[in-house]
Amino acid sequence: MRLFLSLVFAFTLCNAKAQSPASYLRQNAIRIDDPASLSYSVYHLLSPFQVIMVGEIHGTKEPAKFVAGLTELLTRHGDSVQLGLEIPNGLMGKFLASRTDSSIYLSDFFFNPPFEDGRESFAWAKIMSEFKNDPKVRLFFFDVSDAASMSSARRDSAMYANVKKQFGEHPGWKMITLSGNVHSMTAPEYEMGRNTMASFLKHDKELNLADRICSINHFYASGTALNNYGDGLKMHRIGNSSSVYTTTFDYSYIVLEAPVEAPNTPYPYTVRYYTKEATAAKMVKGNIDISALKSELSAIYDRDQKTRRGTDSAQYMAFIDSSNLAQVAAIIDQFGWPGMSLAGARGNVAAFLVVQHAGLEVQLKYLPLLQRSVDNNESRPADLALMQDRVLMRQGKKQIYGSQVVSNKVTGAQEFWKIEDEKNVNSRRAKIGLGPIEEYAKNFGIDYKLPKE
Repeated sequence: MRLFLSLVFAFTLCNAKAQSPASYLRQNAIRIDDPASLSYSVYHLLSPFQVIMVGEIHGTKEPAKFVAGLTELLTRHGDSVQLGLEIPNGLMGKFLASRTDSSIYLSDFFFNPPFEDGRESFAWAKIMSEFKNDPKVRLFFFDVSDAASMSSARRDSAMYANVKKQFGEHPGWKMITLSGNVHSMTAPEYEMGRNTMASFLKHDKELNLADRICSINHFYASGTALNNYGDGLKMHRIGNSSSVYTTTFDYSYIVLEAPVEAPNTPYPYTVRYYTKEATAAKMVKGNIDISALKSELSAIYDRDQKTRRGTDSAQYMAFIDSSNLAQVAAIIDQFGWPGMSLAGARGNVAAFLVVQHAGLEVQLKYLPLLQRSVDNNESRPADLALMQDRVLMRQGKKQIYGSQVVSNKVTGAQEFWKIEDEKNVNSRRAKIGLGPIEEYAKNFGIDYKLPKE
């Protein structure tokens, strides 16, 4: 289901008192259609903070999606980001050794988790997959291995020490962390009964982060979570009582917290991240079989190519394409773009072919994922080039690599769709592993010569 999010700027106490809570929300909301594509307004709102600590109820999808979107937003605007997850470093050994997609899912934390409290989800794994080789993002893990046997206070103290150490490695970078809601509370011990990871950081005199730390609480009207309340990992219905946050809008949003509800009561977060409905995250354990995934994508590859080599009707081809797309979309939703280290070379190409044969709206949706997969050396640059050219052609623009051929409306003969800077097209093709356009043209019966200078 599509999420609608908003960010609301925090007024001072006197301004908040001058407005009704509902009026405050209506006047200051910045609506966002997709947490994966956050706007400059969001950047302007959150960029003053050096550390952004996102809390969640474990076993839900929404905070992880927001963390990924926020990381992309910051790097898009020139920031470098240290991205930390509440995972013990020692349980990610396979990933740290190879930094591939498959090593994420096969690491002990996801494949053989000792805790099983809802963190070991595809939602968290996809964050790692998306940014694992991004030069502007440094992934780190700050939980402690014996977390199950440690008291809450000791665990928060240990996690704080790990985060502080990581912060010291790149003090000029932004930092984003994802953890349970409680660990992200910034109120000191006398307000909360104990210090939390966030409160330790906020009140650390060496770090001097008091005004530069943003603590985000995930709040929701209703929904589901796959988590552990002490009786094992189970699906739970979750929800909060009716409030101004649940009644002002019929969509989801995020609120930079002003003292709207209880102005005389200290609120232990900077931000309230409200989603109308929280959705349960799917766990990796018991739901991943890399061999089966490769087989599924291989079968999709065969179906895609078979219908294009034979004499199938256009209607049957459309049916096959639609069926293949449904399967690939489900795979991408679960794993992210299936890179070569996870899906194999054939499975990786299968995903590209299915999206390449889909409509423009689908291609625009998945093109950024393919781009990031190429950046991570998990997909072929040539595949990205072909999809970029097809998107440009469908938008009526000049293609870049000369991969798209159309029929002349008058003669019916095959010809290239218009090409940007055509005389230099072979140079661009060579950089991504494509041969000369003159040779490529022969596949379509085109006698092609590059334009003269």
